[in-house]
Amino acid sequence: MNTFTPGFWIAAGAAALAAYLIGSVSFAVIVSRIGAQDDVRNHGSGNAGLTNFYRTYGARYALLVIACDMLKAVAAVSLAAWL
Repeated sequence: MNTFTPGFWIAAGAAALAAYLIGSVSFAVIVSRIGAQDDVRNHGSGNAGLTNFYRTYGARYALLVIACDMLKAVAAVSLAAWL
């Protein structure tokens, strides 16, 4: 049986596109804008990474960013498994 049918490739492409779009959401920027009414990219290294976020806003907000990033990964994998 051939598992690489056109439907397989459509589902794989949709999963890849959805995972890319989900992964491109930066919760560091979102949390800094909503929680601190600021942009993390205006501080420190200018990067929206977790280290710069932690140094700028502290552990409380950094834990929220970590949790959101983990849920983002779970959402991408769950969507791919569902497709």
